[in-house]
Amino acid sequence: GSELLLQSCSLLDNTNSSGLAGAIDSDGVLGESAPALTLDDCTVSRNYGGRTGGVLLVDGDASIVDSLFEDNEGGSAGGALNMTGGGEAHFEDSTVTGSAAPVGGAFAVYKGCLLRLTDSAVTNSTSTTVWNGGAALRLDVARLVCSSSGGDHGIWGGSGGAGLIAVSGGAGGNG
Repeated sequence: GSELLLQSCSLLDNTNSSGLAGAIDSDGVLGESAPALTLDDCTVSRNYGGRTGGVLLVDGDASIVDSLFEDNEGGSAGGALNMTGGGEAHFEDSTVTGSAAPVGGAFAVYKGCLLRLTDSAVTNSTSTTVWNGGAALRLDVARLVCSSSGGDHGIWGGSGGAGLIAVSGGAGGNG
């Protein structure tokens, strides 16, 4: 399959009010798999996606390494990342902070997807949906794996929604 690799880059102040994702929309076309997406040492900041995924809509795999996601917003779900249709996103040594969306302030992860956070921090995210928002994360028939070698890593400091993490449909936790 194809691959999209972005290294030492900045994706800043992008708006896609009527579209899906503010900065990157990685999606399969005509039955093909989405390209594998890699962000290495990138800053993704102040982006807005009007419907889903303030920053990324990934129907496939993504690797985010040594990157900063800051103050991104989704108009519907997933301020930093919205995942659907399977695939895995792996955040390693990265920080996601100040994200906002009605559902899943930082992440909205659906339908068989896996979100993996390794030595990463998710902080100060906001969801505006009272019943099923998840200030930091919305998991719906999806899995989350968190691991840390120590230090200030984890998920904390969210507000709004149904709590820090909202789960439905048999989603998983650490492991």
